[in-house]
Amino acid sequence: MSFRLSYRADPGNPWFSWQYVRDNSDTILAALRDHASLTARAVLIAALVALPLAVAAHWFRPLAGPILAFTGVLYTIPSLALFAFLAPYLGIGAVTVLSVVVLYALLVIVRNAVAGLSQVPPDIREAAEGMGYGRWGRLLRIELPLALPGILTGLRLATVSTVALVTVGVVV
Repeated sequence: MSFRLSYRADPGNPWFSWQYVRDNSDTILAALRDHASLTARAVLIAALVALPLAVAAHWFRPLAGPILAFTGVLYTIPSLALFAFLAPYLGIGAVTVLSVVVLYALLVIVRNAVAGLSQVPPDIREAAEGMGYGRWGRLLRIELPLALPGILTGLRLATVSTVALVTVGVVV
């Protein structure tokens, strides 16, 4: 009994064929490139929107509830329904998919960034204030570096969910 690799579909798995992959490698690579590009753009835009929202929620505690509630409500809307809702306004295509995916990534990044900023010990904040750091200096030089593990966790989770949601966006 010998084992050999074949480029034909396996009789036990008629859904996959190496021959198809070889014949359509250009199409597959173009789709992979589009998928990766859309995912990267969505996570970048979501981070650029979510981090200022997280800082605002951290600095102004009364805003934390509404910001987290708003992003939470966006996250609870079924993805296909949100695609269908935005399609008449944004058209059918990459812009709609990008918009929906950015809206879904907001909650994950905002929540983790707020959690990371809240984890910075108060005595470190007081020490930074005592050393003369203002609000922005303390944020950029003390709080954000210490909150980075939480922020990166949010970015990682948002990236994973974005990869999956971009796949759903192909329907649109």
